[in-house]
Amino acid sequence: MNAVSKVADLDPDTVRSLRGPLSRADFARKVGVTPLTVYRWELPDGAPESRRPRGAVAERLRRAIAHGDLVDSAPSQRMGRGRSLEPVPPTPVAPGHVDPDDAAAILPSIDHLLRADFKRAEDDLMHLLVAGELRSAGGRAMAQAALAIGQVVSRHDPRSAFTTLQPALRDADALLLPAQAELLVRAAASLVFSMPDGRLFDIGRINAQVTRGERLVTRDTSPDLLFLLRLGGAVGTLYAGGAGRQATEQARASLAEVMDLVTEPVSRLTAEELRAHFQMIAGPPALVTRKFEDVAERAATLGVAFIAARCLAFVAVRLTDEVVDPQRILDVAQRAKTVAARARLGPGLHSIFSAKGAGEAYLRLARFADAERELMEGVEAVQQMSWSPVPLVVPMLRAFEYTGRRDRIVHLGEELGRIPVGASRALGEVLLAAFDAVEHGDVARLARAEHGLEKADPSPFVILEVLVYGVAARLAHADVADLKLAVRRAQRMLDRLPSVKLAAQLKRWQALALCREGRLAEAVPLLEASIATFSVARDLPEAALGRHWLARVRSELEEPGAQTAVEASQAELAGMGLVVFPPTFTFGTFEGHGPESAAAAARATPRTTGLVVALERLSVRGVPPVIVRRELMSVTSDLFPGRAVVLEEILATGETRVVEERGDPKAPPPEDWFEFGDGRGARLRLGVGAGAGTRASGPPTPDDVLRLLTTVASLSLEIAALRGLAETPRPDRDEDAPDVPGLVAASTAMRKLRAEIARLGSSRATVILYGESGTGKEVLARAIHDLSSRAKGPYVTFNCAAIPRDLFEGQLFGYRRGAFTGAQADHPGVIRAANGGTLFLDEVGELPLELQPKLLRFLENREILPLGESRPIEVDVRTIAATHQDLAQGVRQGRFREDLYYRLQVVPLGIPPLRDRPDDVVALARHFVRTLTPEGAEPPVLAPDALSRLAAHTWPGNVRELRNVIERALAFAPLPRVLTAAHFRIGESTLRPPSR
Repeated sequence: MNAVSKVADLDPDTVRSLRGPLSRADFARKVGVTPLTVYRWELPDGAPESRRPRGAVAERLRRAIAHGDLVDSAPSQRMGRGRSLEPVPPTPVAPGHVDPDDAAAILPSIDHLLRADFKRAEDDLMHLLVAGELRSAGGRAMAQAALAIGQVVSRHDPRSAFTTLQPALRDADALLLPAQAELLVRAAASLVFSMPDGRLFDIGRINAQVTRGERLVTRDTSPDLLFLLRLGGAVGTLYAGGAGRQATEQARASLAEVMDLVTEPVSRLTAEELRAHFQMIAGPPALVTRKFEDVAERAATLGVAFIAARCLAFVAVRLTDEVVDPQRILDVAQRAKTVAARARLGPGLHSIFSAKGAGEAYLRLARFADAERELMEGVEAVQQMSWSPVPLVVPMLRAFEYTGRRDRIVHLGEELGRIPVGASRALGEVLLAAFDAVEHGDVARLARAEHGLEKADPSPFVILEVLVYGVAARLAHADVADLKLAVRRAQRMLDRLPSVKLAAQLKRWQALALCREGRLAEAVPLLEASIATFSVARDLPEAALGRHWLARVRSELEEPGAQTAVEASQAELAGMGLVVFPPTFTFGTFEGHGPESAAAAARATPRTTGLVVALERLSVRGVPPVIVRRELMSVTSDLFPGRAVVLEEILATGETRVVEERGDPKAPPPEDWFEFGDGRGARLRLGVGAGAGTRASGPPTPDDVLRLLTTVASLSLEIAALRGLAETPRPDRDEDAPDVPGLVAASTAMRKLRAEIARLGSSRATVILYGESGTGKEVLARAIHDLSSRAKGPYVTFNCAAIPRDLFEGQLFGYRRGAFTGAQADHPGVIRAANGGTLFLDEVGELPLELQPKLLRFLENREILPLGESRPIEVDVRTIAATHQDLAQGVRQGRFREDLYYRLQVVPLGIPPLRDRPDDVVALARHFVRTLTPEGAEPPVLAPDALSRLAAHTWPGNVRELRNVIERALAFAPLPRVLTAAHFRIGESTLRPPSR
């Protein structure tokens, strides 16, 4: 079958026959497309990337075939009339430059890579390299660097990436590459060498690549490329350990300069993840957790598996420090593993931290075999990576302590001492020293080991865990002064990095330290508060150990029934397979008096002791408000048994809503209430019904107790709010909001606005949109209609600034025939035309003052009175208004009625100008490039200097100006393959007369 008979198909054979001996680059240049487009035309029909010529390009090819101008074998044949298809010899590339055709072929792949279209990017880059279509060394180096970056970010395979990058890196080191290619190679190398892989990680190499790359940075360098270059440096410094705070802060500062400028989805997600890491030490812990959750869900939606898996693993670990159900931790850890498995990711931080989170959760549930299995999976990943197991050490230590396998602790310490990566050796020495402190009383060695660990500069969370464990290791043999110093150091670190779990553990160790001094009565409230926290967190082993020590302390105090409690706790520990720690412990005496004097003191003020326990339970740092409220109700019920206890919220109207109530429903209701705030603007009140009294008589009075409880609860709620633990909706959670054609929402502000629009779907409330001219008010108004239940009804637009004043009323409300001179037929008006749908009143601030009462009547009563009618007509119309004016100022100046102003203000939505949402600029530009490119043509790629130019402009005309700039750039033939800054002509005035 000859090619002429296939005119309608333009199948791969026809395209190849038409191309003949020409290279794809030369043929693409002649046809007016990119080499990649030609490559896709020649793919078999079943291939995923296969494309067929379309539109004007297809017509040109068909005309060439119909005229018999096929290039079958002779290079001198012609296509069409006077359009030569003779092969053109390759043009030599000037030294220091990348061949333009090479750049045109590679830039789309880099674009796909940063948009998370990894498969397409990798397939295209592999084809360019394997088929030998790249004519310059710089082009080949760029393709190799881009492919290496893809191997890291798509499959977490740094070793394959290193192999791919080697030829380009050798050329770069030999100074054989142009600056554009070398910069990309240096960025890829810094990323590869910063991966958590012991065979590749090298802080010296990372710094060398970053330093050499920084010399090549120019004003036109893409922010995404600069971010990629500095990313390796910042991450490498954090992983290195011992680099010092100054070096770490310098790396963070250099990266922070460009984090807000990146535009591509993968870069933005990585930047958000890094912000969460930077906030982890200084920021509120719960907000950090929610930040990781948000990034993970956005990454999963975009298909960036390596970020999704890693952030989910971090969430699992962060949740172990909060009061949450262990099953939730297991669910998050399993999600991280599932994401990694589906994407076939290699071992990485996601493997280590998901194993740690799952192991900690199983420890809470007293499922020690499952915990050890999970932790060993993490160890296997560490071994494959030749990396440091430091994050897994403390949960493994707890597992060995719980089950009494103290020989494993020594073995673990010795194994850590053989690992040269990070702080492994220093942590191994701490374990061995802690073992000596417990068994032989060598506390001095433990102090030296802790100091050495701090110098090794591991994660501060590791230091915190070690300091808390160090208090426990000292309990048996350290003198009182050294024990107090250890408690103080741990408490100071805990104040910096709040952890509910470690705070409760430290309370138990503080209680036992008091018991060493013989201050047993003071230890009781600390133990009870610790037990309450672990019980709420469902940490079964820690709660059981706390009950055991509380029973032993009460036995020393000779309280009734204490010995029975000791026996019950021993049975509970045996049932779980738990071993008591510390294994040996001696209760001390206080100022020459035995425990009998402490018992007498404890019995003298049992109610005061109960109040101290209550305050300890209410003041635990790091718990969310729901736990504070639950603890308030619990301790109040304990202090006032048999009475009704009610917690209510006072609403803005003065009415109250019951939050929780306890006690006998038949008990008398509260008469006296104690009001307090939650630190976030809400007001609560606690009431206790009348009854027989508290558990013991004597001061303080019941009112004093309740006032004290509510005061402490208020402070705890405020601290929870300041630490970000309050139950607030997660910001920017708009993934469930449907996409709206024409509505591009890349910035935080626009994503939140899109989410609000989605939630207005079932409402018929009036909406008013505020924003400067050109910000997209009409697009948003249409989106509100399309997402509402009225989407199938009419959508009518009425521009209040475009209608002559004398025609305004008739056009808006309608008129009957003969109502005025010239009214020759009935006219329904735009309001009736929108019946059952939506009316968009654009520039409502231009509405004449005399017509504003009629519009108000329509909005309030849903009826209109057309000109010439004697009776009002009911209408079912939802109104959306828009204005760029300040209507409140119009009210003050008498240009706009106050009652109409408030009637329009039911749902006000503000649209920020484009200059205040730079994240949207590039996203909108790419959207306009795609939508405004002529049909059948390949959309051009935005060059780095074009992106920089777009980001630098202030856009006084907002989105409308940006659209015009893109449309102007695409209006001139031939259509460019790469849009540069020169194509935009930004800032050129169109008001000047043409030059003569």
